[in-house]
Amino acid sequence: VFSFTSLLYHMLSRRKPFEFMTPSVFLREVCCGGNRPPLGKAWPFQLHALVKAGWSSTASHRPEFAEVVRVLEETAREVSAAGGHAFLGGRTPDAGRRLLLDPPRIQSARSFAHE
Repeated sequence: VFSFTSLLYHMLSRRKPFEFMTPSVFLREVCCGGNRPPLGKAWPFQLHALVKAGWSSTASHRPEFAEVVRVLEETAREVSAAGGHAFLGGRTPDAGRRLLLDPPRIQSARSFAHE
């Protein structure tokens, strides 16, 4: 779940989670220090909370993957009801910076979670 939420962060922010850190700084600050990159202020609350929980230093405090899928499905429904797309990451929206959340893509994640 930690790795998946790191990937989710990368997709939402369009940035590598620890891009400005050398391996030694990563080890000290992230692995030992528990520091994480800042989360997008414009992200839906559910995604913000999901990434934060998925990055917990304590593995038992991270959500199960089924919960990750549930949150992504719920967020996709809300985004769809709000017009079919959301602009995330705190940047100016344009055609190249749009994140589309649609139920078929989320359904693929559900299939993956049950394999």
